[in-house]
Amino acid sequence: MKTLHYCYRWLGLAGCGIALFICSRYVQEYIVPSQRWNLIDYLTYALIALAAAILAARLKDPLPVARLILRYFLAFVFLLYGFAKLIDSQFYPLLYRSDKVVHELNGMDIAWVFFGHSYTYKYFLGITQVVAALLFFSRRGALTGLLILLPVIINIVWVNFAFNIPVKFDSCFYLAVVLYLLSFYAPALLVFVRAHIEPFSLPRIATGILLILVVGSAFYEAKKDKGDTTQTALYGIYDIAAIHTNGRLKPHPKLKTFYFDIDGLMNVRTDSGKLAWANYHLYGRDSIRFQTDRLFKGTWHLKKDNVSLKGKWGEAAIEMTLVKRQPTVVH
Repeated sequence: MKTLHYCYRWLGLAGCGIALFICSRYVQEYIVPSQRWNLIDYLTYALIALAAAILAARLKDPLPVARLILRYFLAFVFLLYGFAKLIDSQFYPLLYRSDKVVHELNGMDIAWVFFGHSYTYKYFLGITQVVAALLFFSRRGALTGLLILLPVIINIVWVNFAFNIPVKFDSCFYLAVVLYLLSFYAPALLVFVRAHIEPFSLPRIATGILLILVVGSAFYEAKKDKGDTTQTALYGIYDIAAIHTNGRLKPHPKLKTFYFDIDGLMNVRTDSGKLAWANYHLYGRDSIRFQTDRLFKGTWHLKKDNVSLKGKWGEAAIEMTLVKRQPTVVH
């Protein structure tokens, strides 16, 4: 027990030291808005750390103080991030992102555009973080705040690693602090869970069978829909090289690019930049049918990276030559 208390004590003090460094960094950015720290910044931090170490050494048991500091630290950080979302100083649109196509955006750009696309989603995240942070100011509300914040911070850590966002250490430290503070409530949570576990009984057997059926049916449906990712023989992006209408070479006034996607999904880009959605169906080796503004029925022939389409588009006889473009894969 003494060993556990010893570990708790030094983990808490180490966490307070890192929290102090992070808070000092925020304060330093407001006082001297520079990306680099100079000597006076390091000296100031060293003096604060020394004062904190002396205070901790004089305390008989610094553990409650460490927990209090870490609670207030989380409150400060997530009030900062929560208010940033609510006042639109995070996930805001940037001009350089709007002037790029998707495959030119890096992971952080894609994540920021996605999260900033919906104001309601952004405000939901902000309100959740602010509510959790405010609960940390109450000893009784701290557990509720930690339970609210835990899935939020896990998601933040995962997003930071998945999209290569350069605040990985900070987010991992916030998660470590949340788990550290939650560990003090582990015995009470364990008692709560055990009190709500029913003994082995017929209702529990029925629940288990129902669980197996639900999980099995969900897996079956997901596996069945896996066919939606099937690539057809025409899969790819094609630019129109030539169109013959009723035997005459004539550019189509609307169509520009064909996107033959997975499982018979097709999009056609017009000269105005708009996309028209359609399904296409391949019959046998050479028959095709799809519909955008009009129904097209005819034949297709694939030779290397070129596709020839012949058939009727409405009342007109059309022959199209499409050239395949090599798409850029988005990571």
